[in-house]
Amino acid sequence: MTLDLYRLAPGDVLAIKVYREEDLSGRYRIDPDGTLNFPLLGRLAVAGQSADWTERMLEKRLSQGYLVDPDVQLSVAEFKPVYVGGAVSKTGEYPYKLGLTVQQAVTLAGGLNRFAAEKYYIQRFGESPEQRFRATADTPLYPGDVLTVDERIF
Repeated sequence: MTLDLYRLAPGDVLAIKVYREEDLSGRYRIDPDGTLNFPLLGRLAVAGQSADWTERMLEKRLSQGYLVDPDVQLSVAEFKPVYVGGAVSKTGEYPYKLGLTVQQAVTLAGGLNRFAAEKYYIQRFGESPEQRFRATADTPLYPGDVLTVDERIF
């Protein structure tokens, strides 16, 4: 996944820098309803948008009566976490990093437990459980993915 293809999601933390406006610069979390609460502008719907689109939108909105020619730089400081469950040592929520694979997520979760069948399934963020798919150890994960490791049948 390249960052320009990534769509912002609830739970992501954005690092926003507004040139020469320290009071507006900082880290902002996207709320569960998909909005960003930004000073002067209030709540802005950003979930589903790219970081570039959001950066341009902030510049446009800030230029409408607040700042003259604002310069905004936006990056994703923290992505929505991934969730690992099933036959691993420590099921739970783990931080997402660019390039994270199934094998790396399993390692973060303490490795496979003794009941693991080494069959991996992924449910992508925003998709129904029926749309989960089989994965390999090298399959890349995306923010918000749910990784399940199946157990062996004895």
